[in-house]
Amino acid sequence: MKRMTFSHNDVLFVLLCFEGPDPYSSAGGLGMRVSNLSQTLAELGFQTHFFFVGNPRLKGEETMRDGRLILHRWCQWISEYYPKGVYHGEYDKLNDFNISIPWFVVENIVKPA
Repeated sequence: MKRMTFSHNDVLFVLLCFEGPDPYSSAGGLGMRVSNLSQTLAELGFQTHFFFVGNPRLKGEETMRDGRLILHRWCQWISEYYPKGVYHGEYDKLNDFNISIPWFVVENIVKPA
């Protein structure tokens, strides 16, 4: 069996998770595990985009790890109305998340790649 290898120039990662690294977005272990995964991929040299329901008070997009990790805080305009955390108003956020992220990823990440 031939082993496959990936080049940092050929592969980028897009991670979608309701939870994320912000205290606002952290409700359990899932957010922490995906946050750690995104950081590890970036540390290994892969460009990584991490989309999550973010704190409405923080920047919508934040770049880390020498530009290899891009945090995309999504649904911030809805989160403004639901200050108790990621799952407060979750159905409104989920609807926006499902409708807006695919288009954004295709137009701004997939096509340019």
